[in-house]
Amino acid sequence: MKTMENSRQYRGIPDEEFFRGKVPMTKEEVRGITINKLRLKGGETLLDIGAGSGSISVEMAIAVGKQGDVHAVEMNSEGVQLIRKNREKFSVDHLQVHHGKAPEALEDLPVLDGVVIGGTKGAMKEIFEVLREKLRPEGRLVINVLTLENLSLAHELLKIHDYRDIEIIQVAINKGHSVGNLTMMKAENPIYILSATKKGESQ
Repeated sequence: MKTMENSRQYRGIPDEEFFRGKVPMTKEEVRGITINKLRLKGGETLLDIGAGSGSISVEMAIAVGKQGDVHAVEMNSEGVQLIRKNREKFSVDHLQVHHGKAPEALEDLPVLDGVVIGGTKGAMKEIFEVLREKLRPEGRLVINVLTLENLSLAHELLKIHDYRDIEIIQVAINKGHSVGNLTMMKAENPIYILSATKKGESQ
């Protein structure tokens, strides 16, 4: 299998470079915003919950470098295999794949500097409880949701758990597609991105 050297400066990966299968994948533009909101530094320990095909996990692993440590949690068997294939392709051996459902799959993980929640299977409240211990003070949390109900729940939980600097944005991507000699814009599903910082111990 062809691999990609992990020595290049991080600048984002086009969607078509990933192994995708039939598992949902976070699109390039949303990945870029999501990773930006983590405010990453080299060598950090990160977690991607509901990692799908691993596109966010891979880009986080490239961004934090070989001294970093990235964990991808995914319950779908096909998704787990895709993450492993993408890990090999992009030469990010410091990306660890966990086959299981959150929050149970989070129990043995180390303390984290940043977390992305992309899928919860109805366990968002329980995941927040685990992050009380797993996400360090001043750690960053980014949540991607599609529905208004999950947006409301995520916002409520961020406030209940005393996160600060809560930000909510809606991302609506329209891409141009050729129709004969013309170009028509086609809309992707809008997505809400919530980001916040866990309060420090003295705050």
